[in-house]
Amino acid sequence: MEEVIKLTETNSSFANIPFKPLAMLRQGGKARDFVLFWLLGCAIIVPSSVITRYLEWTGLELSLSGMSIYITVYIPMLLCVPIVFWFGYFWAAIPAYLATFLVAYVGGMPLGWILLFSFANPLSLAFYYLSLSILPKHTKINVFVSLIGFVLISLVASLAGSSGSFIWAFANKVGLNNALPVWQGWWVGGWLQTTFIVLPVLYFFSPVVLKLSAALHSPNSVKRVVSYRVLTLATIAFVTVLVGYVATARFISIEQLARLKSTSMSQASLLTIDNAISGMSYPLFILLAVMVALIFLIYKAIIYWSEVLKNANKLLNEKNIELEMLASTDELTQLLMRRKVMEVAQIEFDRARRNSQWLSVLMIDIDKFKRINDEYGHLVGDKVISDVAGRLKQSVRPYDSVGRYGGEEFIVVLPNSTLEDAMVIAERILASIANLPVVTDKGDLCVTVSIGAASLQEHDKNIPSLIEHADQALLSAKAQGRNCIQRHQ
Repeated sequence: MEEVIKLTETNSSFANIPFKPLAMLRQGGKARDFVLFWLLGCAIIVPSSVITRYLEWTGLELSLSGMSIYITVYIPMLLCVPIVFWFGYFWAAIPAYLATFLVAYVGGMPLGWILLFSFANPLSLAFYYLSLSILPKHTKINVFVSLIGFVLISLVASLAGSSGSFIWAFANKVGLNNALPVWQGWWVGGWLQTTFIVLPVLYFFSPVVLKLSAALHSPNSVKRVVSYRVLTLATIAFVTVLVGYVATARFISIEQLARLKSTSMSQASLLTIDNAISGMSYPLFILLAVMVALIFLIYKAIIYWSEVLKNANKLLNEKNIELEMLASTDELTQLLMRRKVMEVAQIEFDRARRNSQWLSVLMIDIDKFKRINDEYGHLVGDKVISDVAGRLKQSVRPYDSVGRYGGEEFIVVLPNSTLEDAMVIAERILASIANLPVVTDKGDLCVTVSIGAASLQEHDKNIPSLIEHADQALLSAKAQGRNCIQRHQ
């Protein structure tokens, strides 16, 4: 069975295992063990959500310097956030969705609202995955900048997930005062537990976990060129969450003030509260504007450097191709060098064996070349070799491979060709060289070649064996008086 999971090593701290649980179960081995381990993890993660409800860990009030803040402790996200980093999005999103579904069902929320409400935590996980898809993040946070980046991403991800609190408030028809602790507890609690619990877990355990699961990773290393679509989506999503947070905080403050106006509170007290809300709101809007501007600048910077890297990669690829050509091409003839043509011949040999196809080889030698060198000099000899090489390339098919085997000897690899096909091509080569003299500085020279042809036989175990048969046919052609073709029988 063809493996569905690429078995490779990865040195990236952010990995991605393709989400193919059924195929992995059928594959067996480490892939099956991983899926079974994941199912066991789901069996732990999903019911752990009920702990938050029964222990009433939602909207716990804490007093700091006379100000009340609310936090929620939610165990499933403590486990799902590292899974996003270690294995990929869907491995974490599915247990997160099921855990939220269960706690909402136990809480008596209507089924239609449960189905929507359960997407809240997968949405939060999507922000981690989205940010890691476009930025060079490492789960082992070992520099200050990366640490700050992780904390800020955790904040935005927690804010995104807290949108579920409003679905909860609407579905359960609770008042604004009851919704506020749930909303604030959701994002504050999520942010704090990710920063102070998940972050150390990632720091200390990521190298071990990724090493153990390295065989299953499809490496998602730092991207050389950022996808503009993903980058734009991430930027819009982050800005939307920030704007939504400020708008929500402003709306809740105004609504609470409106409720106070219906009480017996004095006008002076209401004015003081209104001024306090405005005094807090304006700096918040200014901060929001600064953050949006900063995100936009980062967006433009990433695009700029992405273009720089893209152009650099393009130039590097072109240089690599050029170097590959130089390393595999004979300078005099512009044919494949012996090492390269032997690699090609081996590939064609393996393909022919695998697909039960024909394969033929021609060995070609310039007749009496030593006399040409002795009488006319090596420069003329080089001219003859170069001219013969050009006629060889013109005489073969586009998918045939021609190489300089050594000195004045050449090899032609003919894929999917019978011995009769090879003889037709050999006749064409022979005529193209013998019928037209080579023009040199010392006059026109009549040049001929001898050709040996051989086709793949059942007893040929490797490509050298086939070449040896063609070489024997070449020796026979020379013995027959040169300027002719002999086939290996």
